[in-house]
Amino acid sequence: MLHFMIDLENTRSKGLQGAEYLTAEDKVTIFYSKSCFQITNGRMQEILDSGCELNI
Repeated sequence: MLHFMIDLENTRSKGLQGAEYLTAEDKVTIFYSKSCFQITNGRMQEILDSGCELNI
């Protein structure tokens, strides 16, 4: 199990690269603010399809 903590304000969608390698045992925590609240739809779908625990 790996836990990824992503700060979208600093990384934008580039921080989600590699989402296709997530597994159901992994955890992803995404931090965002009003200045950066958009996620590339394809990346979000990869995260959801992985079955990992997602916290936003």
